[in-house]
Amino acid sequence: ELSSTLDHLEDVINRMKQSLHEVELSASNKSLVTFPFVLLKVINGQFPRPALLDEYWDDLYELFTYNEVACCKGRPESDEVVLHIRGFADEGAEHHRNRELNPIQTAYDFLGHLKAGDKVAVVGRFNNVAQYIKPLEDRGLQVRFVGGQKSFEDFCFLKSATKLIAGNSKSTFVRNAALLSNTVKNVSLYCGFSKNYTCLSEEEPFTNHKLARKNIKYPDFRY
Repeated sequence: ELSSTLDHLEDVINRMKQSLHEVELSASNKSLVTFPFVLLKVINGQFPRPALLDEYWDDLYELFTYNEVACCKGRPESDEVVLHIRGFADEGAEHHRNRELNPIQTAYDFLGHLKAGDKVAVVGRFNNVAQYIKPLEDRGLQVRFVGGQKSFEDFCFLKSATKLIAGNSKSTFVRNAALLSNTVKNVSLYCGFSKNYTCLSEEEPFTNHKLARKNIKYPDFRY
């Protein structure tokens, strides 16, 4: 089974290499890149910009497909909002500049549209996740923490959401899961950094039909 999986991945990668399309990054950046750049960015955990996603979404979706029966520990309920807490500050000083909304801002501003009784599943792997639970519960939301999972199980949980995926736009983990999900349409990725930071919403919109049909919002919390 492992051998056949590796053969499948090699086949997908080879098909992507053969296309060797050059894609313009943006109107303000006239540099052109080819497929090796896309693969390099995926391997390094930095997902391509919108123009590249438009070009290679189908191939990347296939590349990131795995045995969900064997790899997924749990799934969100159909009426649950799935909230991802990244925890940049817990990861170290080099990531501290990637500002996140605090628990109060998350509960009352970012998820302020939710009503008492709505369900929220919270996913995260750092120590700061616990402090986000109580403010959500204080609003009358039904909250559960999805913990004790491996990273690929968290990714599968996020990718399996159906109602809404919410998180930090700077997190490639939640962004990749939302964009590669075949089950979720509504996505909310907040922009919470300095005014010098460019939100994804300010870039060119997606044109790939599978991405364009998603309802992606980028709430602006820049300071």
